[in-house]
Amino acid sequence: MEARKRKNAILQMTIKDDKQTATLCLLHSFLESAPQLILQLYTLAQRTDRDSQIIVFIQGACAASSLFQLAWSITSYNSTLHRTMMGKKKPNSVGKVLQFLWHFCTIGSRACTLALFTKEYHFWLFPFCIGHWGIMTIWVMHQQTRFCRKNGDLHQCKEYMCNMVVGVAYVIYYLNVKAEPTRYKYSAYYAIVFAENCALMTLWFLRNDPGVWYHIPALVAVFSSFASGIVFMLFYYGFCHRTLKQTNEKRAAHCC
Repeated sequence: MEARKRKNAILQMTIKDDKQTATLCLLHSFLESAPQLILQLYTLAQRTDRDSQIIVFIQGACAASSLFQLAWSITSYNSTLHRTMMGKKKPNSVGKVLQFLWHFCTIGSRACTLALFTKEYHFWLFPFCIGHWGIMTIWVMHQQTRFCRKNGDLHQCKEYMCNMVVGVAYVIYYLNVKAEPTRYKYSAYYAIVFAENCALMTLWFLRNDPGVWYHIPALVAVFSSFASGIVFMLFYYGFCHRTLKQTNEKRAAHCC
């Protein structure tokens, strides 16, 4: 009996460490790669036909690498959460691919929107991001997270700091910080992001030089990429996101 209790205690500690490690790796990836991605896309938007094609190619490859890292870090984070949660199936290869494509498309659309808006309006990006960050931070606090709990005691000041850091990530992507249904959370978040993207792209389109070759393609790429990401998300939740307790009679997708 004692050996079983000790084994369960070690298992719980391992699960907790895995969750914390996955969260820290994800936040590190966001805080490092997300600003680089937006800066690289902003630099690409500033390029002209007279610039070296090799430099443009290298910058494009760097931007794609940053986007790949962000999408994969989120996929890895979600896989870790599923692996450590009771009642959740481990995601298969198809599920991981759909998750990756979902995050790749939605983050790419968001990053392009912010980069193009910055190209025309420059420092106006900061008030927008600060406003979005403030709203998202309040949302995270409202979820009553428990990042900084030790021996049953919650360090409120540290908890607020963690919530503020998570709020920064929400500028690009919604991070599920609690093991609870996210269907309505994703719906609300992507509705907000879509409205923001529409407003920012409209402002960019009105001020941008119509003679630039990407004037129309960029607009199409942003919205088609966002729509593709939502489609991949629906496919994932419809076919690859199942709980172990789910029966054949009730096949509706359950969120985390």
